[in-house]
Amino acid sequence: MSRRSHHRAPASIGTAALVIALVGCSGGDDPASVCTDAIADRMGAVFTDVQITENIETPVAADVRGTYAGGGGFACGLSLHPLALEQALVFPFDGPTITVEL
Repeated sequence: MSRRSHHRAPASIGTAALVIALVGCSGGDDPASVCTDAIADRMGAVFTDVQITENIETPVAADVRGTYAGGGGFACGLSLHPLALEQALVFPFDGPTITVEL
């Protein structure tokens, strides 16, 4: 039986998350763009090479997930009608957990 080697930081470091709670923030007309624009505004140059991996819309809400350079991930919850970002979660590859609320 072979084991795959995972080249990730220890759980205490690898599960770091940056939480951006943006109640009522809105802009643009595409949930993925609203999500990534808000995160890019907060993270700056660190948030590059963004890839959307999931973009699910229901009649009242949207969920967007993806990755960015260096192995980080993100997820956003948005309300629709009007389109507004309710919460954005950013999961850096490593680093401490940071919570940012507006």
